Amino acid sequence: MNEINAAIKVAKKNNCEELSLLHCVSGYPTPLEQCNLKAINTLKSLDENIKIGWSDHSKNPDVLNRAINHWNAELIEFHLDLDGEGGEFETIVVSAPHMRRDVILEGETFWKGSRGSLEILSCRLS
Repeated sequence: MNEINAAIKVAKKNNCEELSLLHCVSGYPTPLEQCNLKAINTLKSLDENIKIGWSDHSKNPDVLNRAINHWNAELIEFHLDLDGEGGEFETIVVSAPHMRRDVILEGETFWKGSRGSLEILSCRLS
């Protein structure tokens, strides 16, 4: 926690206006018993102005559901491999329903220097 607090302090000292933290387990794929979603609450206790979320490397869609609906994760990051060629397809989303159809996202891209993000306005399956 000392490293996380130090990182928050550096970000604020350098005028970071929007800071988000994602709880992540580096195991790939992450076994269910290692997800420790309760850590989301621990991160939330650090600073009420920081958005807290979950970076999912598990194979189980119930983990995402629990992160959002039980632990109130404000952000979610996960890997999609829509062409079935990469490791994500083999380990994460091979059996997810969306792999049987195309995911169609509509959104707006925002750039800050060389970093970008996509605000998803709508998402549907083909």
